[in-house]
Amino acid sequence: MEQAAGAVNWREHNVPKTFAQNRLDSWRAHARGADVISYFQFRQAPSGPEVFHSALVPHAGAGTSRFRAVTELGRELTLSPLADSAPGRSRVFFVHDWDSWRAAVGAGQVSRDVDPIAQNERFYAPFFRAGEQVDIGPSTILLSDAVEPGSSLKDSYDLVVLASQFLLRSELVPVLERFVRDGGQLLIGPHSGVVDQHVRAHLGGTGGGLLELAGVFREEPWPLAAALTIHDGTGESAAASRFVEVLRSTAAEHLWDVGEGPLQGRPVITCRELGEGAVWYIGGMIEDRVLGSIIGRAADAAGIQLVELPEQVELIRRGDAAVVLNHGSAPARVRVDGRDVDVPGEDLVICSPGGQR
Repeated sequence: MEQAAGAVNWREHNVPKTFAQNRLDSWRAHARGADVISYFQFRQAPSGPEVFHSALVPHAGAGTSRFRAVTELGRELTLSPLADSAPGRSRVFFVHDWDSWRAAVGAGQVSRDVDPIAQNERFYAPFFRAGEQVDIGPSTILLSDAVEPGSSLKDSYDLVVLASQFLLRSELVPVLERFVRDGGQLLIGPHSGVVDQHVRAHLGGTGGGLLELAGVFREEPWPLAAALTIHDGTGESAAASRFVEVLRSTAAEHLWDVGEGPLQGRPVITCRELGEGAVWYIGGMIEDRVLGSIIGRAADAAGIQLVELPEQVELIRRGDAAVVLNHGSAPARVRVDGRDVDVPGEDLVICSPGGQR
């Protein structure tokens, strides 16, 4: 992992990293699998476009607090108990395709508010806040795993998330169907399965087979002039804003429906049980509490408990160790593997079967 020791020089206002922030950022990368923590640059440039970019040795020289802090961090990382460990195993695969992103942000879209990166971040947030390890990669990885003789995607993952799969290769659908029938949980976000790998629209309302797998039929996208009220059938209401899809169920259970206007009664969130697993479909931009609840239900069905950590606390697993980082200034107490762990402000604790340090 490469980083700056302090300030960068390409923002409008270049606030430097504190020593504590640099330390925690370095340990975060190391806990996630990095075995080299490097810096740009070694000696701060005396002239040119990067004269104000930080370095290990600043203009003031080696007799500075920043150089001493980085040197001490180097000694600390040298003694890391994580260095010989593999990254922790993930039970969740989160699909992010750059070719899908490029197709989704091209000219002539239904709404600029349907932002693939923002959508991915919203779907990822509940996993991050719970310290749940997630593998992130392109959908082609799922295809390559599936063609190995005797293998099944369910052997590797319990939950697959397609938060923003605007571009869908149709050959992915049978892989996902087998995954669900084998007991996997599949979570799909809105405006998915719109075009194929040649950026030609999937015709017929089935999203290239993806929505058919979800048990819904999409008639058209529907950008909203104003927020809509949605209901879950138990009296609870929430809001969908900026964008929904005009859906009808073909084989899925309605979880949340539109409660007003010309789309009243149309499903927004559905779930289809299929084989030993289920497909969850979210057909609109819904408020975070409802999104988090649906993601939590899908994760729970996959045997994954998403218990939110205290604010500004991060939990990462590498090997048999759990690394708890407290990015806040106040101390925090975290429950890790059945025991309470106290973490000072702007510090970290490494928990392993043999104790903590």
